Amino acid sequence: MSLLSNLPGLDPNAFAGARWSDISIRWVGLPTAVEGGWWSLATLALVMFLIWHAVREYRREGAVISAGVRRLLTALRLGAPGVALVILFQPTLVIDRSERLKSTAWLLVDDSLSMGIEERGAWGMEHGVRSRERAVSRLEGVKSLVTRHSLLAALAATHQLRLAAFSDGWREVTTNDVVKLTPRGTATSPANGLRQTIENSRGAPLAAVVMVTDGQATDGETAAAAQFAAQRGAPVFAVGVGNPKAPKNIEVASVTANPVLFKDEARRLSQKALELAPDSAAYLDTLAEIHLRLGQPVRAVEFQKQAVELEPESLDLAERLKKFEAAAKGK
Repeated sequence: MSLLSNLPGLDPNAFAGARWSDISIRWVGLPTAVEGGWWSLATLALVMFLIWHAVREYRREGAVISAGVRRLLTALRLGAPGVALVILFQPTLVIDRSERLKSTAWLLVDDSLSMGIEERGAWGMEHGVRSRERAVSRLEGVKSLVTRHSLLAALAATHQLRLAAFSDGWREVTTNDVVKLTPRGTATSPANGLRQTIENSRGAPLAAVVMVTDGQATDGETAAAAQFAAQRGAPVFAVGVGNPKAPKNIEVASVTANPVLFKDEARRLSQKALELAPDSAAYLDTLAEIHLRLGQPVRAVEFQKQAVELEPESLDLAERLKKFEAAAKGK
């Protein structure tokens, strides 16, 4: 094997680990009927004629030329067709070897603006425990799960892992870039993200395409893109994040109401509002204030403590809790 690796024009590393049974010579220029190489066949006929001519001349010149000169002339006459054969049929040294390549696994992360919506109690802050301490955006929750649970390392252990961010565009990112993603896209197009991913795979075998998104698609091409992926044998796994309910994007600018309100009616309306938004610290604070005015400071303390648990960083809620506790003790 060392003899072959020392031949000029050959890469010595190409023979690393190769056996003699893996090496062969293939005549890549050999004409076939499929290729329609009529000119090669004509050249081959010419070469055969030259060989016949060399043999005939060798016999004819035997009476007038010495044996040594005759052999030299014959060698030259046969050498010319030999060179022609080499040029014509292009003998190529081929090394056959098999290598197991890792299939590619893609992780696509939605970085559209809707992924910036903050939700309370949706993401685990420590070891998968649901947190009601503070609101966390959908994208921050995804980044936390990806890094905390070693998802990237697990995928990279068995596959060639590639990552990309998508929304109104598509771009491949590195592992370090994932934790730096911020909501930026003005639209969400899972279809375009899926197509771009498959096209950028360049024919490599795909083990899976994992698409993490809040599902707020703004185009109608998702089904067509899924079919496009299926035709190319790419398994797609969609991981939905966030609240399945549509986000509220309406703000109350003003409210007109009767200035006269009975105390008990205020409590009823406040409880109704809390049923619609049970995690609203503001609604709990309002209900606590109503109970205080109804002469029920103990109940006021109960609701105010719930409000403080939802927003422990609020100094205003904490001060009001002290006020209600003082009223409860005074009573």
